[in-house]
Amino acid sequence: MTKKNKSKLTKLLRYKTSTSKGKLTSFEAYVDRMKEDQNKIFFATGETVEKIEACPALEAFKKKDLEVIYMDEAIDEYSSQHIHEFDGIEPQNIVRESLSLPESKDFKEKKSDFKDLSAWFKKTLGTNVHSVAVSQRLVSSPAMLAVSEYGWTGNMERIMKAQALNDDKAASYNAPKKIFEFNPYHPIIKEMEKKRQVNEDDIELKELANLLYDSAMVTSGFTMENPEGFAQRVHRYVALGLDVDPNAEVPEDEPVKVDKKEDKEEVVEDDKEDAEEAAAAAAGDKEEL
Repeated sequence: MTKKNKSKLTKLLRYKTSTSKGKLTSFEAYVDRMKEDQNKIFFATGETVEKIEACPALEAFKKKDLEVIYMDEAIDEYSSQHIHEFDGIEPQNIVRESLSLPESKDFKEKKSDFKDLSAWFKKTLGTNVHSVAVSQRLVSSPAMLAVSEYGWTGNMERIMKAQALNDDKAASYNAPKKIFEFNPYHPIIKEMEKKRQVNEDDIELKELANLLYDSAMVTSGFTMENPEGFAQRVHRYVALGLDVDPNAEVPEDEPVKVDKKEDKEEVVEDDKEDAEEAAAAAAGDKEEL
């Protein structure tokens, strides 16, 4: 496809956005509505519009009133990789590591204050994540998963895993490099930092970190890697919330004792009744004849 034809086709594309109230809009109309200091066309991909809107990465854009294009078709994951600019403006996937938003002085201080917590999260989560960062995107959520500039997004990984002829080698090469981002203003994160300063080897604290990672996978559109482990952690904290020992043994039902003599008498009685009913039926047949 030539550059000229690509430009013509791009103008024909229509999407819903975070501010279009369900109506379809074009790149051209989006650019006309851009804020004066905005230098990127922001977009997000996902399985449905509802799931995109629930993505934590969208929180800062809603707060700043920055319009985001919703790409909710599977083909959008492919086509978005080939749209490098429109009217001289570069598109930006809001879950990519390269996203840059203006940083306040307070946020820069938070990044410095939570440097040790970032290192602790990386050590605790290990190979599950490529890196850890203090998030610019989060407002009300404690954590999310972003992805590196190259490789699949969580949505693309879901699409590829659903393919009938899935290429394991390609999946391994393109697997998302997950970046665990946390919200330094969130009460959960603040309390975790306090507990880390007291004892960074606290088992319960590490369990909470893994629970945050699992929940971030779900809300960020990734496929759960270890649903059994996630369920066990949830059950554990449900038990603690109810003041129940999470390691308590579950009692088994006692086997019902059956009196063999009584059981035998019941069987004989049932057989007798069946025989009487059969005899009565046979007598009736004879009378009819």
